[in-house]
Amino acid sequence: MKKSILLIIYMLLFLACETGVRYDDNETIKKVSTQSAQSGVGNRSIEDLLEKNDERKEVFDDDLHPIMVANDEPKIIAEDIKIFSNDIKVNGLEVRNIREGIHNDYLRLVFDVFDSSKPAYSVGKYEASYNATKKYIKVILYDYKGFAAPIPSFPSSSIVEQIHFEQYPKEKGLKFHIQLRNETTVKVFDLKSPARLVFDINAI
Repeated sequence: MKKSILLIIYMLLFLACETGVRYDDNETIKKVSTQSAQSGVGNRSIEDLLEKNDERKEVFDDDLHPIMVANDEPKIIAEDIKIFSNDIKVNGLEVRNIREGIHNDYLRLVFDVFDSSKPAYSVGKYEASYNATKKYIKVILYDYKGFAAPIPSFPSSSIVEQIHFEQYPKEKGLKFHIQLRNETTVKVFDLKSPARLVFDINAI
């Protein structure tokens, strides 16, 4: 009898294991199609890429980093220029002679100005500028008709390197440059009766 009861119990257990647990058909189980899942992943990855691109634009935007642009600009060096001038206009003058005077602490250049065959009363209109950065003096003599003075040469020990004359057709005058070897202080002025244009050049 006992054997029969045990046999029935074993059979019931065996049938329970074969059948397994059954779920209710009404219980909701969400199924996601492969196509919709792939499209969702694709859309998400594109949005992520766009966000990353926007972040990169913000990081490397020139407007947010103006210093990067400014560094590409050439540097402008300010030049130290002094102007000397006289606005009294006289026509038909010319330079006949250039004299050099060496003093203890400066060098003087004197330009003798003539009117025809005699010394002029005034040097007329001129403009001289001294560029301390480039170490030269530029002079424009307005309405001068000519230049007859021999240009002096200067030794290597002189503070003056050379003098260069040229025509200045724009104002019907003359233009010349005095190139200097060293840094200097320059004073330009004119004297009357007889007319002289004077350059005092002092080495620093």
